[in-house]
Amino acid sequence: MTEFRLARRQGLVVGGVIILAILLVDALCVYLIQTRPITLLTFALNIWLVLSVGAIGLMGYWLWGLYRAYYAMDRNQLVINWGQTRQVVPMASIERVVDGADAEGPAQLRAFHWPGYYMGPGRLPHLGLTLFYASRTLRRQVLIVTPAVTYALSPADKEGFLEALEVRQRMGATQAAEQVSQVPSWLHWDVWRDRAALGLVAGALVLNLILFAYLAIRHAWLPLEIPLHFDAAGGVDRAGTSAEIFFLPFIGLGVWAVNGLLGGLLYLRWRELVGAYLLWGSAALMQLLLWLATINLLTAPYVHP
Repeated sequence: MTEFRLARRQGLVVGGVIILAILLVDALCVYLIQTRPITLLTFALNIWLVLSVGAIGLMGYWLWGLYRAYYAMDRNQLVINWGQTRQVVPMASIERVVDGADAEGPAQLRAFHWPGYYMGPGRLPHLGLTLFYASRTLRRQVLIVTPAVTYALSPADKEGFLEALEVRQRMGATQAAEQVSQVPSWLHWDVWRDRAALGLVAGALVLNLILFAYLAIRHAWLPLEIPLHFDAAGGVDRAGTSAEIFFLPFIGLGVWAVNGLLGGLLYLRWRELVGAYLLWGSAALMQLLLWLATINLLTAPYVHP
């Protein structure tokens, strides 16, 4: 098969700049967390740091897909490779090829994109559903129109790509090809469509995060030393600094993470749905118990807000 590469430099550079900007904001957040007293702002900054890790990971995954992207064709099919995504377009199913410069815009790309990176579903006027696998703007793209969907591509050698495509279509196919869309397997996991599973996991996490926020708000009014455990007679047998109260939601977060992982393995690998629900449900129950423990500690007569 003949391969055609994309112009990737702009997309990779701009994506790298976005990652660098996130890291600079992260550095500022760490500085503020270390130099300011614990407040609700501290909670918000920590949430940003956690989310930024996911954002950087996602950006890295997208950039990896762009770096590995290419198109290939023979007399039977046009293949689009983008990271773990692979689209096979039979030559026989191509109704027409439209130069992006002649397309009526604007393009409506639903996915997150930036200069040099246009990947994901969208729509084009008069062409309907369009899957973008491009690194250049619409005017420099090639639109492959099939009965079901339009593919927006941007080979670096646009003229050479169009010429090669025309030659292969004129030669005709030697065998039938099937129009196939291959995406990462994790996108098809059943758990994404299981509302009960998602509700248990998300509910437990929300309870835990609200506990973190509540303690961040209360922390400024807590004494320097607070009781952390009581004996059977109700006396304090363990005390600590006010910051140690955050051990409770951290315990809950750890339980949520471990039970979430184990439940996911039971659900996806061994199809033990009941066991998975029990693990996720127990993680949610743990958050409620930690809430009760927190309220008991903060309302004890030894603690004066």
